Amino acid sequence: MVKKSWQILKDSKMDYGAIHSMVNYGHSHFAFATTQDNKHYVIKDDGFILGPFDAVRPIADGFIQMDMQQDRLYVDVLGRISEEITKSGEKMFSYLNGYTALVDLDAEFFLDDLFYKTVLKEEKQLAYNYIKEAYADEARLSLFDVEIIRNTAAIIEAKRENAEHKLFELMQMSAALKRDREIERQDEILVRKMQENEINDVFDTAIDAVMQR
Repeated sequence: MVKKSWQILKDSKMDYGAIHSMVNYGHSHFAFATTQDNKHYVIKDDGFILGPFDAVRPIADGFIQMDMQQDRLYVDVLGRISEEITKSGEKMFSYLNGYTALVDLDAEFFLDDLFYKTVLKEEKQLAYNYIKEAYADEARLSLFDVEIIRNTAAIIEAKRENAEHKLFELMQMSAALKRDREIERQDEILVRKMQENEINDVFDTAIDAVMQR
């Protein structure tokens, strides 16, 4: 629950003070500014300015602690404000840093639109990163890889719907697709090796024929 004392301020006429430090949580960046009368503001990378506070400091799991008089508030890596450190914020920070897998995120978290959209964007980026690393620019994608990515999107939707039975089936399908993709990859390696050997044999035979003249 958000305290009434919390404000989101963005007034071009207001002096928020000089930025004196920053924190980078990988996917989100926060700057800290202090005015001449020692009021503190938190500036998120999307332009929101949060404050004023008597004190601000980064703490564990991507949170920033903000104090004002007797109140204490927290903002997580997504910029969500709460009166306590939330499990959702902890898990999002862990997920974005690669410590928690998509399937291990609680379904209830996906009811939050910001959480849901962030996961969609992250999985899309992970898919593009994989494609870029695994394939040449014009190479045709394996149908198994395409289906694995589609299945990942379906898993996110099943989380959003809290459809446990559907999620279980999708996870089984994901495991099967990954096994089939690995079999395909090993076959591709074997065929490539055979092709290389055939090329070598063609040239080696021609070279041997020249040497025997």
